[in-house]
Amino acid sequence: MAPKYQKIDAWKLREGLRCPICITTNGYVTHDGKCVMGRGIAKQASERYPELAKALGTAIKKNGNVCQPIKIPGKKAGVIAFPVKPGSKLCNSKDEVVSHMRNRIKVGDLIPGWACLANLELIRTSCIQLNELLDEYNLEKVILNFPGIGAGFLDPKDVKKILDELLDERVVVVYK
Repeated sequence: MAPKYQKIDAWKLREGLRCPICITTNGYVTHDGKCVMGRGIAKQASERYPELAKALGTAIKKNGNVCQPIKIPGKKAGVIAFPVKPGSKLCNSKDEVVSHMRNRIKVGDLIPGWACLANLELIRTSCIQLNELLDEYNLEKVILNFPGIGAGFLDPKDVKKILDELLDERVVVVYK
């Protein structure tokens, strides 16, 4: 069975459902140990939970760029990292770079994860890992902001095929 789709703000829905929320992320960790969370639901989450960028950076360093629960010091915030972009990637073509950064990155440069386009295979892997977390923690419901279509610049139809194939009704995919 496929996930449920709702046109609603993720934070508003979360207030009603009181369930974990998945934050779409990249795997780039800065020199001070923080994950870059500059756009979309990641930015919103980092503004709500100022400690999140450091907690996510620590989790990525420890476990890798994988779908994982993130412990925020002093909070019971049920946040799950849902990677859609790598930590970094060698630039083979400027088409691999988000549009607002194309003039700053050359072929052969290392693209920081936040400047990469979202990756369908990484979204596929994150879906599989999310299912494992849902089973492991016996979660009945989780909110997932439609991954990869905002700052990731993917076609929603391509992403939806993966979500429908791999996720079930325990996942509420939200979009605006």
